[in-house]
Amino acid sequence: MKPAAIALAATLALPGQSAAADPADDAAYIVSQALTPEMFDGMTAALGPLVASAMTNDLRNQGITVSDMDAVTAITFEILREEFSSLMSAQVTQLYLENFSPLELSDIATFYRSETGQAMLRKTPRLMQEAALMGQSVAAEAANRLGPRIAERLVREGIGVKVEPQ
Repeated sequence: MKPAAIALAATLALPGQSAAADPADDAAYIVSQALTPEMFDGMTAALGPLVASAMTNDLRNQGITVSDMDAVTAITFEILREEFSSLMSAQVTQLYLENFSPLELSDIATFYRSETGQAMLRKTPRLMQEAALMGQSVAAEAANRLGPRIAERLVREGIGVKVEPQ
């Protein structure tokens, strides 16, 4: 047998390469790799300030005052972290099944099983944190630069803005 034929036969025999795999199994595997406590930590580090601000506003709107909002946020994230994967798994698995073909699910699962896929999964939480910091910096710069353009457009389109005295 020629080396190319042997390589092809070996490739076709690898697990996860078959399009005949159960799409639900592939989707569940993908979710098990992507919805980990470490991913949750990366997400909360990236979105923590935004979530804390939203929680503060929500509590204030309900007439609730908290003496240490940072502690409340930390406790909330700690408890949510314990339940995150189990709360989200079934819903996200269904989301993957609805949005990816069986072949795409198989390809994604195969990638996640690979050394490179595992490296990506390990590094994603840190990438999320760094991207969030970059996004905050870019958003602040953009807000300063774009504010006058936005104000001009609002005036041009007849959208009234009223600033309440504080």
